[in-house]
Parts: sequence; C-alpha cells; structure tokens
Amino acid sequence: MNKGQLLNARYRVIGQIGQGGMSDVYLARDLKTDRLVAIKFLRVDFRDNPHTKSQFKREAMAISRLNSANIVKVYGFEEADGVQYSIMEYVKGTNLKNYIKMHAPISVPNVIKIMNQILDAVSVAHQNNIVHRDLKPENVLIDANQNVKITDFGIAIFSSEKTMTQTNSIIGSIHYLSPEQVRGEVATKRSDIYSLGIIMYELLTGRVPFDGENPVSIALKHSREPLPPLNNDQIKIPVAIENVVLQATAKNPNDRFNSIHEMKFALDEAPKLKNVKHFVSSHSLDAEDETKIMDFNELNALDNTASGEQLPRIKKHSGWVFWTTWISVVFGVLMVFLLIIHFCFVQVPSLNGLSKNQAIKELQKSGLKVDHIKYQYADNVPINHAFVTNPPTKSWLLRNKAVTLVLSNGVSKIDLSNYIGQDYDITAKELGNQGFTVQREFASSDTFSSGKILKQNFVPGNSYSPRDKTIKFVVSDGIKEFTMRRLIGLSKEEAASYVEMMGLNPTFDYQYNDDYPAGMVFNQNPDSGLTVFNGDNVIISVSKGEKTNSNQNGPHTLNVNVNLPYQSNDNKSNVIDIYVKDKNNSIDHLYRRITIYQDTKFIIPFKLDGKTAGEYKIVRDGKTISNVKNIN
Repeated sequence: MNKGQLLNARYRVIGQIGQGGMSDVYLARDLKTDRLVAIKFLRVDFRDNPHTKSQFKREAMAISRLNSANIVKVYGFEEADGVQYSIMEYVKGTNLKNYIKMHAPISVPNVIKIMNQILDAVSVAHQNNIVHRDLKPENVLIDANQNVKITDFGIAIFSSEKTMTQTNSIIGSIHYLSPEQVRGEVATKRSDIYSLGIIMYELLTGRVPFDGENPVSIALKHSREPLPPLNNDQIKIPVAIENVVLQATAKNPNDRFNSIHEMKFALDEAPKLKNVKHFVSSHSLDAEDETKIMDFNELNALDNTASGEQLPRIKKHSGWVFWTTWISVVFGVLMVFLLIIHFCFVQVPSLNGLSKNQAIKELQKSGLKVDHIKYQYADNVPINHAFVTNPPTKSWLLRNKAVTLVLSNGVSKIDLSNYIGQDYDITAKELGNQGFTVQREFASSDTFSSGKILKQNFVPGNSYSPRDKTIKFVVSDGIKEFTMRRLIGLSKEEAASYVEMMGLNPTFDYQYNDDYPAGMVFNQNPDSGLTVFNGDNVIISVSKGEKTNSNQNGPHTLNVNVNLPYQSNDNKSNVIDIYVKDKNNSIDHLYRRITIYQDTKFIIPFKLDGKTAGEYKIVRDGKTISNVKNIN
C-alpha cells in the first residue's frame, strides 16, 4: 500500500506500522468517522493461498464476536481490487515484547495489573469458545498508561470445531507453545493457560524460560524440561506469585488451572498469602520470530536421537521368593496408602455453575466445610453461583478442612449501545440475561409505534456494571389522536391548561383585537374539529385588547393563515418545514417543523418593522411547495 492511497473511497492510508507472519498492518484515517484505524492486509506471498485467506477471514470473524475493553475491536472486513483487509481499532503504543525489553525487571504489582487485563481478554474469548493458540507478548498491545489489548486471532479456533484433530504439524509460536501442542494434539483452553504462564514468566524475569538453537530443540524443552527457577540474585519473587506461573505451565494439562477465572483468582489472592510451599505438579519468542509451522517428523527424529546416553541396566535377580516378597511389600504399602487417603483425605469437587446452597451442600457431602464466601466478577457465571474454590478443584485436603467458596458477582462491565427506536421486549430480555435490572415507563410519540424505545438513561458506548446500573427506558405506547376542541372565547389560562393536558406544544401569539378583550383567545391553529395527535404544535392567538394610536407604517404584528396540504405516501405522514422572514427570523433558518397526517391550517405570526416586507416558505418532505413574499 502506498501513502495517501484511498481504499473503497473511505480509508486514506498513512503508512505501515507493523508486520506479522502472514500480514502487514497500516495506519489509515477513516474519512467517514474521522478517526485513525489500523488496516490489516494479507502479505503478498499469501494472497493466492486459499487456506491463509480463509484463516485471515477467520481472525476477523473471531474478534468480531468478542466484546472486551482488552481486545482490539474489528470494525469491518472488506475487499479492494481483489485484496481482503480488516479494519481494526488503532492502539497507540507498543507491543508487550518491546515493553518488557524497555522496562525489565517489572515490579510484581505491575505484572499483576498487566496479567489481569490479559486474563480478562482471554476469558472473553474462552467464554465464546475461542482458543487463541498463539498468545505471546508480540500479540499484546500496551499503551503508556499500561492499558492492555490482545490481538492477532489469525490461528484461533472455535473449541466446538471437531474436525481439528491430531495433525502432522505444530502451529503456534514456539517459545510459548504448550507440551500437548508439541505432541501434535489439539490446542485447548488449557493450552492458552500454558502460554499465559510463559508470558507471566517473561514479565517477571525479562526472559523466556526455554531457548535453543532451533525451534525443535525449544519445543522439546517445553515438553521435557522443568521450568527454570524464576528467582536469582537480582530477582526476588514471592512463592505465591511463582506458584501461579508453575501451575499455569504444568506439563500435564490436568495439573493447570481449570479456567482463566481460577488463574485470575489465584493471581489476585497470591499477594495476601504467606508461608506458602512451592507448587508441585503430578508428573517462548523474540520480537524477530514469526509464527512457526514445524514438520512433526523432524520433531520425532530429534526426539529419538536427542540423548546418546543409555539408561543404566538393572541387575536381574532370580528366585521366586525374592519377587514374591517384593510384590507383597509393594502391595501392602499401596493398600495402606489407599486406606489413609480414603479415610483421611478428600478431593475438592467441581462446583462450577452451582448455586450458593448447592455448592455448600456439595462441599459438605464431600467431607469439607466452608469458612468464608467471597464474591468476584465472572462474565459467564450467573450471579450468586459458584465458579471457583480456594484451594482449587481436585486438590486433596484433610477431611473436614475448610475452604473458601467464590461466588459470581456477575459481569464486571458491559458496553451499552444506542437502543432508541428498537423493540423494548427484545432489548429488555437481552439486557436482563446480562444481569441488568430493566425498568420502563410509557409515553406517547408522534414518530415511533407502540413498543419502541424513545429514551434511555445512559450514554451509548459507555460501560456499566449490571450490579450497579439500573436501565430505564421510556417506551412508546403509540401515537394518540383526538379531535381538537374550540379554544376561541376561552381565557389564555384555560387554553393553556387544555393543551398541556392533551400533550400538545402551544405557541401563544399576542395581538391587538377590537372584538375580544385582553387575555381572551380569538384564533387558533389547528381549528376546532380537526384530528390532532400527541406532540402536535398549536398556535393560540391571545387578544391584547383594542389597538389605539397605531401606525400602520411603523412596527406591527400580522397573522397569516397558511394551508398545509397533505400528500399521501408510504410513511403515512408528511414532514413540513416552515421558514419565515420577519423582524426576528431569517428565511435561511428553520422556523418550525411539524408532522401532519391530513390537510392542516397554520397561523404564522409576523413581527414587521414597517420597512422590510415579510416572507415565508413551505417545504413538504424536502420539496418546496410554497414561497410567498411581500407580506406587509
């Protein structure tokens, strides 16, 4: 793309700002919204590859499903001259890899702040059954205020896609690749948790845990070698914080956190824990690196030849008595061990999705008790339902041990849109499912049919907590019509009371009149007997009494009766714009806009200075139908 190039008559290219394994990213200005956007193109060498084109579109589809302040928004997916591109939110800042290089070592509180935002973003993806598969610092953007957004869902998969089984290649960034991906197995949500653990390791230490001469050797280290210690002479990290990294990066996926929520809870609780033992399991990428697709046969070959050492041979013992004795001893020890576990230890059950009472009963049934209940925001767990415990699910505890039960406090914050004009019942159900309390009141409308939303008590585009925000809508109960009564002969106060009661918008015009005493209505528009609607405008002429010593050539007022002809159309109404030129008004500015449903009379009160003639113009549905000048 060239600087200044215009895409689809809307996006003006400013310049290139990034390059990835399969794409180039440019900064552009959206001429329609006058905002900066990032535009992502497939690299030239990938544009004719159907697989990468499909993968590129998959990324836009994946992100567009996600609603999170910590995920780069996708505004659209378009094509120009046969080249596909996605329009994305522009984040002014750098990626997390560069941030680590500039700021390492990063303090533990800042690591927690950054990781919590990353965890919130991945939680939303997992909630939508999307596995990222390529989480790494290069795919995490961060601004000067440490606001974090993740991006690049180019190789993300939906966890419901059953066609993705074991393959002959490994997809992902090798420094952050989970052991199961090294083995060619399907990436799961726990694979993302492993990558998050490696990112946290790098945030704390300033380096990746595993490095090597080639991708295959790094992959084998992920699969075989224990995580290098985080602490050294220069770095002192609390054991509880270290344990979060160790559990997230356990070789066996079953030893990792069950969910992002569980990992986030452990991270938030870690600074409070003292005298903690190290986590014991039961059994990464430089800025220049790109996403790797490695031949699995190469990995197998290295796996078979990586070690030239032979395992020490165990000297064979003969004799039936020897083997019988040893088998008996092992069996006896095993039985004693199993009996101890059965009578003294119990396993923390999974409580995810259970109500508060159900969770307490399940814990008691398992031989445990609750000593404390905490609340935490959880996007995909109903309010007052359990989603995590401390210690976590599957932990072994002494019988009658107390645990902390964590219940959902509902969704943290949700972006709300502009719902004006939308159906109330559908909108209220949608917001209610997200945890909001929704209230309504009715009002008549001259534009919206019954059941449509007229007003809302929040700013569109802002984020609100369902627990703290009550949504209030004003809803149309339809357009009310009635027959206009006669106001002539009433006092100004009586006429005002009537139009207020009927929901009309009055304009009072005071003029001298020889036939009606001061304060009495002598003319009205619309006339009595005509059908009017709530919200219609009405002009009420009120007498100022007899006019004396008047100078017709000097300043004076003049009422002009105007007929507004109705024209039938599909909208069932006409919009009338009236322009007036007099002492107080200019013909270039709108004087009054009204909606009519039949032929309607209208009074225009002119205030003339005796020198310049008056003028009015009537425009119906955008077309001028009358223009009268020289009014004196």
